[in-house]
Amino acid sequence: MPDRFYAPVSFDASLIELSRDESQHLAGVLRKSPGDVVEVFDGQGNAAEAVVQSVGKRSASVRILWLHPTAPAASPRIELATAVPKGDRANWLIEKATELGAATWTPLRLTRSVVDPGDGKLDKLRQTVIAACKQSGRNQLMQINATRTWTDWLGEAARIRTVVIAHPAGTDANETLRRMAAASVNQHAIAIAIGPEGGFADVEIAAAVEAGAHVVNLGPNVLRIETAAVAALAWLRLSTGL
Repeated sequence: MPDRFYAPVSFDASLIELSRDESQHLAGVLRKSPGDVVEVFDGQGNAAEAVVQSVGKRSASVRILWLHPTAPAASPRIELATAVPKGDRANWLIEKATELGAATWTPLRLTRSVVDPGDGKLDKLRQTVIAACKQSGRNQLMQINATRTWTDWLGEAARIRTVVIAHPAGTDANETLRRMAAASVNQHAIAIAIGPEGGFADVEIAAAVEAGAHVVNLGPNVLRIETAAVAALAWLRLSTGL
């Protein structure tokens, strides 16, 4: 696969100017030269083969050779919501959630939350999404939402999506799948929530159950936030029938 660059513009134009950051990556890091073949993607699901046209100290342009067929969006659409882990573990979570095809990530403000990310932190995490898409071959950016309270997120998600809550006291994952299938749940949009290191408060789990959420355990061991998120996403992606 050619080296990939993020270009959030229309590919109708044959010549594309890369952003300063992408230009520096192309020229300063990867040492590309005019004539080298690369790939560009717009973050909306489109990608194209391109050839480097010009390279400067702070700018670069590529000429579109041909468009790649647009791949359908991943199904089911999985929307991830988690408490925010400390430090660099949040970057790791976002990187892996992007690779595993989560459509969105929403940071949650919960009773036992420790980290409440500001706008600057969320902007940095959006850059992590771009880097993960470039590495993994994904052409659609995972959307990072503003922080939500549990009540607000749960109320909205339960109205229009199947909601899954990861909790040690939940039912077995396979049993949960059988229940979801028997209930003919919405298989096109699933929202899954992961609590903080201290776990969801009892009142938060009670609210989820009242809203019709499926409470599922992810195994016998206590998992960190980011580990639970990866396990849950992989479980949903790889489960047959979803």
